[in-house]
Amino acid sequence: MKTRFILKKDFAQISNLWIKGLNNDIFSILGKKVVLSYLNNFFINNSNSLGFVIEKNKKIIAFLLYGNNERIIKQILDQNLIFIFLQSIKIFLSLNLNKIKIFFNVLFFYIISKFTNNLDEIRTELLYICVDKNKFRKGMGSKIVKDSFVIKKNFFKLNKIKVKTLEKTPENIKFYKKQNFKVKKKLMGRVFLTT
Repeated sequence: MKTRFILKKDFAQISNLWIKGLNNDIFSILGKKVVLSYLNNFFINNSNSLGFVIEKNKKIIAFLLYGNNERIIKQILDQNLIFIFLQSIKIFLSLNLNKIKIFFNVLFFYIISKFTNNLDEIRTELLYICVDKNKFRKGMGSKIVKDSFVIKKNFFKLNKIKVKTLEKTPENIKFYKKQNFKVKKKLMGRVFLTT
């Protein structure tokens, strides 16, 4: 089992893990095309983007992304606006109340966050961390965070990292605190932490 940088050839495995492991994430809800668009834009023209995977027997069991979410979202919207609009209509027509609730929550948060400072001075964010459900609660999340700090030690010495998680997931907040993140702000059901 080793931790290494993400390669473009990993995108198919990562997108499958993302959709299964982060099924309440807005990009998972919008579909694999949007997840793959996120991954492609994550690496294109984003000098502060770093991605790591834990691989065992050529199977990716965890991934971690650091970068600038605002820039990536703007690129995704520019490239996929019509598709996202059509997927949004499908979500509403499905009458899946959980997906509709997530969609509106993210939309309102995105609009409100435009008018607030969400630690904007910190450019690098821990965007996503996902562990295969079969390896959940076996230390893989902590391993990939700690390994990323070791692999790119100078980057993390020079850059503060922020992360946001849902307030209703105290286990996530506890996890980030164990990784030496500190709570800095709360907004619309989200908790912002920094290194």
